[in-house]
Parts: sequence; C-alpha cells; structure tokens
Amino acid sequence: MYIFRIVFSFFLIVSCATYAQNFQLTNYSLEEGLPQSQVNSIEQDNLGNLWFGTEGGGLAYFDGIYFHKFDRSTGLQSNFINDLRWVNGRLHIATDKGLSIKEGKYFINVPFSEVFKIEAHNENIFLVTSEGVMIYDGADIKNYILHKSIRDIQVFDDKLWIVSNGGISNIDIRDSISYIPKPIIVGNFSDIKISGKYIYVVDNSGGVFKFNKDCALVDTLFKGEEISSIELIENKLWIGAANKGLHQIEIPNFTVKRRYNQSAGIPNNGVLSVFKDHQENIWIATKSNGAFKLKEHQFEHLFKGKQIQSLLYDKVFMLLSTPKEIIRVSNKGIDNIPIKEPISSFARFKKNILASSSNGLLVLDSLGIKDTIGIEEGLKSANIRKVLERNGKIWLLFKTGGISSFSYNLERKEVYNYIFYDKNDGLYDSQIIDFNVDANDKLWYVSKQGFFGFIEGKRLKHLGRQLPKQVKIQSLLIHDNSLFINTRGNGIWKSSISDDLDFVNITKGTPLNYKNNQQLVFDLNNSLWVGTLSGTYKIEFHADYKIKTTTHYGYNEGFIGLETTANTSTLDIFGNLYFGTRNGLMVNKYYSNDGSNFILPLGFKKVDVVYESVDTINLQNWEYSNKVLYLKPDQNHISFEYSSVDLDRPNEVLYRWKLNSEPWSSWSKNNSISFPNISSGDYTFMVESKSMENKMSEPIHFQFSVAQRIIETWWFKLGVLISVFLILLFSVWRTFINYKKRVQAKQKQLELENHLISLEHKALQLQMNPHFIFNVLNGIKAMSRTNTKKMDEVINTFSALLRNTLLNSRKEMISLEQEINSLNDYAKIEQLMRETPFQFDVNLNLKEASEEILLPSMLIQPFVENAVKHGISAKEDEGKIEVNFNQIGEELEIEVIDNGVGFYSSKKKIKNVSHQSVAVALSKERITTLAGQNTTNIVELKDMNSNVVGTKVTFRIPLITDY
Repeated sequence: MYIFRIVFSFFLIVSCATYAQNFQLTNYSLEEGLPQSQVNSIEQDNLGNLWFGTEGGGLAYFDGIYFHKFDRSTGLQSNFINDLRWVNGRLHIATDKGLSIKEGKYFINVPFSEVFKIEAHNENIFLVTSEGVMIYDGADIKNYILHKSIRDIQVFDDKLWIVSNGGISNIDIRDSISYIPKPIIVGNFSDIKISGKYIYVVDNSGGVFKFNKDCALVDTLFKGEEISSIELIENKLWIGAANKGLHQIEIPNFTVKRRYNQSAGIPNNGVLSVFKDHQENIWIATKSNGAFKLKEHQFEHLFKGKQIQSLLYDKVFMLLSTPKEIIRVSNKGIDNIPIKEPISSFARFKKNILASSSNGLLVLDSLGIKDTIGIEEGLKSANIRKVLERNGKIWLLFKTGGISSFSYNLERKEVYNYIFYDKNDGLYDSQIIDFNVDANDKLWYVSKQGFFGFIEGKRLKHLGRQLPKQVKIQSLLIHDNSLFINTRGNGIWKSSISDDLDFVNITKGTPLNYKNNQQLVFDLNNSLWVGTLSGTYKIEFHADYKIKTTTHYGYNEGFIGLETTANTSTLDIFGNLYFGTRNGLMVNKYYSNDGSNFILPLGFKKVDVVYESVDTINLQNWEYSNKVLYLKPDQNHISFEYSSVDLDRPNEVLYRWKLNSEPWSSWSKNNSISFPNISSGDYTFMVESKSMENKMSEPIHFQFSVAQRIIETWWFKLGVLISVFLILLFSVWRTFINYKKRVQAKQKQLELENHLISLEHKALQLQMNPHFIFNVLNGIKAMSRTNTKKMDEVINTFSALLRNTLLNSRKEMISLEQEINSLNDYAKIEQLMRETPFQFDVNLNLKEASEEILLPSMLIQPFVENAVKHGISAKEDEGKIEVNFNQIGEELEIEVIDNGVGFYSSKKKIKNVSHQSVAVALSKERITTLAGQNTTNIVELKDMNSNVVGTKVTFRIPLITDY
C-alpha cells in the first residue's frame, strides 16, 4: 500500500506535467543593458554580482537591476572575452590579447596571445592559449605545455586532463613537463567534463561520448549532432546541441531529463555556456540572443485554465471540482464527471464520497454520482455550504442557516438520527460561516457576526462574540489544539481550544493583516500557508506562534495560478501542498529545492578614509581575517559601502551593522554608513544582510584602529591633571585670602558700627542742651505772670519737642518728616523765647516723599542750634535760618544757612567749649562714619566787600528709603 501511495503521488504530479511549466525564463539583451548580444562566459563574484564576458562588447556585471559596463576605455585590455573566473577575490578575464585581472576598480593587464579558457586549482591558474597551456603565477604568464592543438583542460584527482585534436591525455599536476603525453583516449575532441567514474567529451565530428575510467566507451548522446557547449553543474550535464536547444542530462544514467528549446523561449542554436548562480538560477549564454535566466520553481502548475472550487485529497486519489465537472485523479488516470451545480466541499464517507451543493448532498463512487440526499430524504435544506464526516456521523452546514447531523444507510438510502440546530437550540446566529471537528470530536463553529460555539454530543454551547464586530470571517481551521480564523482583510486570529477563547491577531503588522485571505493550510514543518488573491504566503513561527518569517510566492516565484479560491488547499501524506486557484491547481513539492541552504553573499564594495578610497588592500581578504587598518589621528573619518546581491529580489535586500559591542542597528535598505570624527581607539565594524525570504548572510567585519591625538596621550592627560590640580590649589589659596579679607572687612565694619553706636549714645546724651531746658523753664515761669497765652504755646511746643526727642532716641533711623517736625518745634521755641525775632525756613527739593526718606536721628539739630546761638544771636537786626534738603542722585544733600556773624568769627569770641560745639563735632563725626571723610563743608558767606554775612554748612549722606 505504501508503494502504491508513492506511485500515486508521483503520478499525480508527473502525469499532469503536460499542463504545466514550472520554470520562468527571462531574457537579458542589448535592450536591458548588455553591451553585446553574444555572451561567451558568465561568472559570479563574492557579492553575488553576475559578470558577463561578451564578443566585442567588453565586460559587464549585473546587480539584479542594472548592467555596469567596462571596456577598453575603462582600462580593459580587449573587448573580446572568451572566459571568466573569480579566483581569490579577483576576476580573471581571458581575452584575445592575453589575460586581464580586475581587482577593485582597476584592471591589471598581462599581454599575451589569445587566452581561451581559465582553470584554477589551489594556487595554480592554468590558461589554455593559442600557444598551449600556461601558468599565471600572479605576475607573469609562464610556459607549461607548449602545444597549439590543445582545446580544453580540467583538473581532477590531482591530474591535469588535456584535450587536443589527438585525443585525451593526463599528467600529474605536480609534474613539470613541456609536452603532451601519449593519449589514453584517441580521438578529435574539443571539450571535457569529468564526474565521478565517468569522462564526458565533445567529439568534433558530432555528439557527446561517455567513457569510464578504463577509457572504455559507455554511451553516446546526440551522435552526429554539432555540440555548441557542455557544462557540468552539480552532477548534471547541460548540453547545447545544434538545432535541438539546451538539454539537462542526468548523471550517471546519461539520459535527458529536460529539454529547453525554441518553444520554451530558448533558441535551438547558439547556446555557448551555462552557469548556475548561488540562488539555483541557471544562466544561459547565447551567440546572438544575449543571456537567459532560467529559474525552476518549487511549484507545479496543473489543470491550467480550470477554476478549482473544491478539493479533497485521499490516500489513493484526489478530487477537484470546477463549475462544470468533478476531476478524479488516481493511479488509473484522470476521470471527468459532469455536474449541473458547483460543488462547495467534499468528504470521505466509507468507500464513497460526499459532495455538498446547492441541490443537496451528492453521493459519489468510482463510477460517478450514485445518489442525492435532499429535502425529500429529511434534510432541512438542500442548499449546503459544507459537509464533514466523523466516526460515521455526517455534519452539514446550510447556506440558509443552521447545522445538522445525521447517519446514513447507503444500502437503504436512509437518513436517521437527524438533528437540526438553529436559534431555538441556542445557535444565537444561525448564519454559520464554517465549522470543523477537533481531536475530541467536538464540533466548533463560527458565525457571520463572529459568534463562536461548539457541539459536544447533543449539547450545544454558545460562547458569544469573540472577535471585533468589523472582522469579516472567511474560514475556521483546527490545528495543534488551537482555532485559527481566516478573515477577509482583518488578518489571521488564533486561540487555544477551551471554553474561554482568547483570540490574538497573529499577523498584525504583516501584509496578511490587510489581504483577502482565501486559504489556510499547515505543512509538515508547522509552517502556515495562506492563499490570497495575489499568490500564497508562507509563515514560519517561533514556538509560541510569534511570526519568524513571512515569504510571498507570486507569479514571479512560480505561483502561476496567482488568485487562490476559497477553502481549496490541502496537504498530502508526503508533504506536498495543493492550492486551488482560478487558473488551475498549484502543487508545492516537498522534495523540491527551495534554496533553504542559500547563504546570501555579502562583501565590502568600498572603504573610504577622509573621503578617499582605500585601494591598496583587497577588501575580500579582510572580511573574515584579523587584519587591522591603522589610521592616523587626523584620519578619523571612515566610511563603508557594502553589498548583497539577490538576483531574484534585488530591491528587497536589508542590512544592519554594529560597531564593537554596541547593539545592532535596525534593518534598512541603506548599504553604506559613515563615522565622522570618530574617537581614537580600536574598532571592529560588522555588517550582515538578509533577503525578503529572510535568507541571511554570514556577518563580515573590518577592523581598524585610530591613533591617539596628542591631547589623548597619557602624558598629556597627566600634564592636564597636574595643571588642574595647581589651578585648584591656587583657587583654594585665593579663596582663603578673599575670605580673610572679608573677615577683616567685616571686623572693621563691626568696629565702625560700634563706633557709630557710641556716637549715637553720645548724641543721645547731648540731644537736649541743659541751658536750653533751664532757659525754657525760667521763661515759662516769667510768662506765667505776664503772658499766660504765650506760656501755653511754649509749653505745648516744648512738650512735643520732648516727646519726639524721647521717641526718636529709641530708633536707629527716623524719617525726614520726623526730623523736620523736631527742627520746626525747636525753632518755634527759640522764636518764642527770644526778644529779637528770626525767620526759620525748611525747603525740600526731593524726588521721594519726605516720609519715605530715612536718616539718623538728631543729625541736623546741632547745626541749627549752633546757627541760633552763635550765628544770629549776635545780630541786632532780624536773623534768618534756612535748612535745604536736596536729592542728588543716590545721595541726600543737607544745607543749613544763616545770616549770622559767621562760623569762624563766632569761634574766636568763644573761650569755652560749649554744648553746641561738642554736638556739632559729634554730628560731623557721625556724618564721616556714614559718608566718608571730608563730606562736611562749613563756609562763611561774604558780600562783595568780603564782609561776612553768614554761614553755610553742607554735607551729604547716602539716600536711604523706607521701601
């Protein structure tokens, strides 16, 4: 039975191959940028670029998007190229004028006769030339075997196999001889390929011969046919035969596996060489049609042109339905069963097949439609959306609403144990979209409005709405004890199976979150395949169903059907996946090579130091080595340009980088990075890339070291530390000196304040002249007898003066208004007590209000007393005293002017120091304390004849306000 299943699976995929073309062919010619239509050789470099050597057009490399050309104008020795080989990070170019080598952006040209082929073995580079076989030692071309009839060579098992017009010879590669040994196979041959135990050679008279190691002829292909090329690629021979196209030959049975000719798009004539790139693409060089890219897809396209509406895989057959027929594929072949109504689903029932339709449930056997189960047989409706069968019980999902289960007797065609579930049975929303049965025979359902529930035995349990109302549900899949919900434009949701569902959108942030998803199917590796209207997506998960990678397969990847149809995907027991589409059936072959071993190539294209390219090193030799580029301190600007070429998806390569132990950068399409003004030190720059299919490159690195600047050396830093220490020491010393000065200044200020307090105490003692008090009291006594009214006025004024004097004596500062009031009271008493009258005036020239200006108490009164006693008292006529207050900037100027006999004249007449003299001296000292030395000015006023006419006392003190 197992062998039968294998035979069936092979039959299904291979027998339908007439419907399929599982490769994609792309032509690159002059229009796409090739410099010439004849391509002689193709090679690939370490970055993944493809190099094309042409006949007369020079050299070009292809990065998946553009062709970049090189010819004689850019340094190439000749535009006629015969062969290309990438060896040790350099491209070796065989031309009609010798050997050219491309290293970096420069060409090294070694002139010689025409070079036809390059064969590399370890450190040896052999050249087939018009003079014979030569060796290139890295500097010069040296003779090895001089014989002009040599056509081809190949190194195999440490032997150099030589093809000439006399036959096939071989020599030990370690021998040094200058002649061709005797042929071991005689003939006129042009090309040789050796694989395992067999030797394949092209005969100049036509055909390909197969010899064993004993030199016996084993087989012949294309006998008598002209052979334009032969290549050995991974145990397959690719042979270009004149008028028959390109052939893929199986080794060792030497049979044609595939043929590519004019009908496939490849010219029958003129295939010159075949090359396989890192991504399993075959590149075909032709004589007049440029180059072709042949990509074999992992998808087979079967039943092309047919719209697949339902699908069932069984162990021994497969059923597919189209709008007009059911297609049965088995080991007996392909059978077509006509139908009147489309089939929406299939289910296996014993040895028969159940098919749901809008006209009931069809029962099919190997011969066709056997029976129809409809309303007459007891069904609630004939319009059936889906059918399932579990353990002999049939489940139906009706388009009109509701779910039913029943058993069916095929012999009697009888429906029994029929149960119908709708709203009356707890089915809250009877418009069920899909249902499925889990491993415990519990049937889970989901409705159009997003309501979930299950039926276990005969019990129905409604679980309510589990998804947002706007989610449009497509289907329900059960896998790994979980429910997976497919939607139209709202992603894919997952919940573990339980009575308390908890759905999570597992495709959030991916393109599938917005796609109209049609199909869900898991493969043998637990990857989820999602069919959409634009191809299929493969999702690989971590263990917790967090997405690891998402890969899209569309038309360019071989998914020719492109637009999948709803719920028509399945998996066979061999791991092959089947997808129904509007254009046939797509099969993903489990055994096919999907490029999973492909490592994305990555390399440095350029390294710039201070905007100048580093051309003296081979960057490829640095990518995995411990070499270090040493840079001077002023070479601290370094830039890297790197590249990975994905020839299938050239615009989708992403890069990330890191410097030393820093975290990796985020993935981006930017393939260059600059580090300006980088600090001195040792650095390792690393970069890696990945393709859209998340094929990763191996990380590459580049090590460099930037020397220290003088300011970064240890001795400079030590000098700086010492200087800083000395500066700090000096700062501490200066701070101490300044602190000492401040302490001394504070001490002096305190002494000054103490002195001022002492002066104020003395002033307080001198505030009231005892003689003045005695005279006032005697005057009051005399007035009590003669003039009581005047006495009362003197008493009131004297009382006010005493009260103000006592109040002001308790204050350090008083207002100017209070001082003026005291002066007025004092002057008034003097005026009342004297027989000779005098005039007393106070004048204000202020910007501030007098009540806001502060000054020490009893500062001015001694000068007024002195003006009265020693100034105007000696005058016979009326005296006059004037006190002026002037605000000058931030100072208060005070003037006391009298028209008396003069300050110095009165002093000459006074023999004893009076109270007024002591008080004036004390006031002057207080003023000096407040405003500094020489701030009190006393002058005598004189008339035009220099006669003294009065005294003027002037001093200034700082202006102090009460705000």
